[in-house]
Order: sequence, then C-alpha cells, then structure tokens
Amino acid sequence: MESKSGIRNLCDLLFGFIDLFSFIFAFLPLFPNIIDGYVYSVSLLDYTPISQLKLILYWLIFALLLVIGIIKLMLRKVKTKKANTALTAISLALNIIAVLFFALAREAYAVVVIFMMLIIKGIILLKYIKGK
Repeated sequence: MESKSGIRNLCDLLFGFIDLFSFIFAFLPLFPNIIDGYVYSVSLLDYTPISQLKLILYWLIFALLLVIGIIKLMLRKVKTKKANTALTAISLALNIIAVLFFALAREAYAVVVIFMMLIIKGIILLKYIKGK
C-alpha cells in the first residue's frame, strides 16, 4: 500500500511541475516575427505583431497553468482527494484548450511544446490511475 501512495504522490508532484513549466513560454523563442521578409522566432515577451486581445489570452493561459501548478503542489501535502482530482481535470482541460487555441492561432512551435506537455500529463495520469 505504501508504494501506491508514493506513486500517487510522485505523480501529483510531476503534474504540478509540468504546469509550473508553462512559464517557459514567456522566454523560449516559440513565436514567429517577420522582419524584412525573414521569419525570426521570438519569445512571448518580444512578440508584438499580434492583437492585444490575443496577447492577453496567451498570457492568461500561461498564468492559469502556472497558478494551477502552484496550487497542485501546495495541496499535495494536504491530501485532499476531491480538490486534487478537480485540479487535475482543470489542468488537463486548460491544456487541451491551449493546444486548440494555439493551433487555431497558427502558432506552430507553441502548439508542439504545449502538445508535448499534454502528452506528458497523459502519461503521468496513466501512471496515477495504475497506482490506485
């Protein structure tokens, strides 16, 4: 029984860290910027050729993932199963929405990275379910 609890605890820890890593989107050059006919990759901090609404939505998605990761890591010690399950579901749903949103916005590099985060979350969730 102790190993199953340890596996669940580790899965919660990894899930929280995956959400915390969403801050990398602000610093990695994942967004295209066209200058004099050449396409350069820039970070979200330097990404200017989009509308203000899109930029706010990008930052909102990443901020929500970051906040969910922080809350998930904090609740890991409390051992509240309902809150933990709800946070996992919200995190997965937000990640799926982010993949779809960036795909519709044609942000190819950002889609690849956030999709990889979703795949990693799915693998962790499978391990979590097997650990029950």
